[in-house]
Amino acid sequence: VRISWYGPQMSVRSLATSRLMETWAHGQDIIDALGLTRPATDRLRHIAHLGVSTYGWSFKNRGMDPFGPGDRLGQRRSSAAGLKISVSS
Repeated sequence: VRISWYGPQMSVRSLATSRLMETWAHGQDIIDALGLTRPATDRLRHIAHLGVSTYGWSFKNRGMDPFGPGDRLGQRRSSAAGLKISVSS
């Protein structure tokens, strides 16, 4: 099932994840403004997955090349270390 909204149609799961991301991002804006820190934990895995899976599309959507030769974007999860997002060549 695809849901119509302001942007392109999305699956129910992707729409819920994107709303969670918006809430988290604006909450992070408040944390930053107050000079506080929020620990990285595995509970943000859905947001990290959304960022990794849409990274290339966000550049292509604007006619830009997201990667150089051999570059790749990935995520790694570890309960002890939280989430790690990396761009590597």
